Amino acid sequence: MTDLLMETCLDKEQLEFTKTIKQSADNLLVIINDILDFSKIKAGKLMIEQINFRPVEILSGVEKIFRQKLIHQGLKFNCRVDSNIPDVICGDPYRLNQVLVNLVGNAIKFTRTGTISIDVRAGESDKTGVMLLFSVTDTGIGINADKVADIFQSFTQASPDITRKYGGSGLGLAICRQLLELQGGDIKVTSEAGKGSCFSFNIYYRYQNIAIAEAALQKETVNKDILAGRRFLIAEDNRINQKLIVKVIEKGGGFADAVNNGAEAIAKLKAGIQYDIIIMDLQMPEMDGYKATRYIRNELSMKIPIIAMTATAMKGEKIKCLELGMNEYLSKPFAFDDFYQSVYNVLPNWLQNAETKDAIAQIKNTPSLFNLSFLEEMEDDAYTIDILQSFLKHTPAELDKLLNAVSRKKYETVTEIAHKLKGSTGLLQISAMCGLLKSIEEGSRIANTGLQSMVNDLINIYPPIEKALIKHLELMAERGKTF
Repeated sequence: MTDLLMETCLDKEQLEFTKTIKQSADNLLVIINDILDFSKIKAGKLMIEQINFRPVEILSGVEKIFRQKLIHQGLKFNCRVDSNIPDVICGDPYRLNQVLVNLVGNAIKFTRTGTISIDVRAGESDKTGVMLLFSVTDTGIGINADKVADIFQSFTQASPDITRKYGGSGLGLAICRQLLELQGGDIKVTSEAGKGSCFSFNIYYRYQNIAIAEAALQKETVNKDILAGRRFLIAEDNRINQKLIVKVIEKGGGFADAVNNGAEAIAKLKAGIQYDIIIMDLQMPEMDGYKATRYIRNELSMKIPIIAMTATAMKGEKIKCLELGMNEYLSKPFAFDDFYQSVYNVLPNWLQNAETKDAIAQIKNTPSLFNLSFLEEMEDDAYTIDILQSFLKHTPAELDKLLNAVSRKKYETVTEIAHKLKGSTGLLQISAMCGLLKSIEEGSRIANTGLQSMVNDLINIYPPIEKALIKHLELMAERGKTF
């Protein structure tokens, strides 16, 4: 809803406040997830992102988050950034933000008068990246020398009365240290009681990844007009969520009908209303998204694309949704670009041969040919490797069978093979192949004359995907994964 608010007519001050609300909400979401996943951190299971970001934007965001509190407490704030630091670096901006927010928040909490300062310097560098050195300094109450060694322990405060006077769980600094260690960094503190503290840490960041930059640009430029003229059926029991999704669709030029549960969604479909896509919440009263999808696929025999949408992203749930017959999975809260991308992924964009060939050329130049997030959610490397090896082993033979079946006009066999391949490519989120296989499966039921061409395109698409998957397996081996 904040994203929608930011797209309305706001004056400069209102827009700045709204952006701060959004950033605070995003940061809070990250922090909540980290606390919930504290056991993952301890077990070394927390994933560290590798994306391009601007360090100056992170620092500016931290200042905006605490601006009102700094003014209220009468504290000065300084932020000094070394001019030798690259404008764009590659790493995990969310974890950097979390560490800085925690350290600055602590500094403000324990400082009554004076100054809070952030200093960032460029350390040693090489051909691939640079070490950044951060320090957060305050003029607060400081820490007794005999307590400095203990403050990075879980659920530990510098003194027994800290929690009573200032609040806090004693988890913040422990999480900071673990997050930094996961990124190959470290954190230290120098402090003197009554004179303030200085927390310093370092992280090695790679230089900007051009492939990631191109992929991000492609995601940002996904055509929002793809919603234009499309009719959506939204099955969602939360009225606020209904309003949000309807508004997003309408802003993209689409139309939407919202119902409160799966049974009402099925009633709409039985009434003969034609929809392009169903947005299906999983947890609903009367009939949930799982039962509704099963009924739509098995009883109504409808192939309409279904995007699962849920706030309860349990382990393995994405795979369960795909196996049930859903086409995409989107977690709440969602970013607009992610929503547009999900819609793009499930729409039949491969029906025109010319469009198919253009898409093939685009796919061959796209950095990300597949997405293994479903498999990675299982947290089982052996399982992931087994699935990838099985796919690489059997797919070429299935493609040969498909080509043979088309040439012999064995359309029932074409339907079976396309449906089978659609399941395996969907698991690996190979959108290029999924789109073609969907068109082939639909075309085989009406003996479409363009089948031969689409199958040829499918076979042409596979080699770069095969090469990328083999490379991914090699990288897993290099990281010490066990086959």
